[in-house]
Amino acid sequence: MKLLLAALFAIGLASLPVQQVAACSCAASTPEQAAEWADAVFAGTVVNEQPVGADAGPVGAMAATLPVPALVGQVVYTFDVDGVAKGSVGGQV
Repeated sequence: MKLLLAALFAIGLASLPVQQVAACSCAASTPEQAAEWADAVFAGTVVNEQPVGADAGPVGAMAATLPVPALVGQVVYTFDVDGVAKGSVGGQV
């Protein structure tokens, strides 16, 4: 009886419509909207990438603001700034 109930539950779940969801509202925005909401907009060239996580450890200010488990699997990219469209951006970000 338990197996039959589990099978019916699984079939019921499989029949539900699937839709895409985003973790933040910015995922559904256009590039123009994202630029409008951003504090800075720049073009640049990636000059370094550093994995963050259990083996690599947190980087810079992120170490003080986010717990390490939230960063595992993430990468910090460093850019040489080629041009700035908005905001105050230094030569390297």
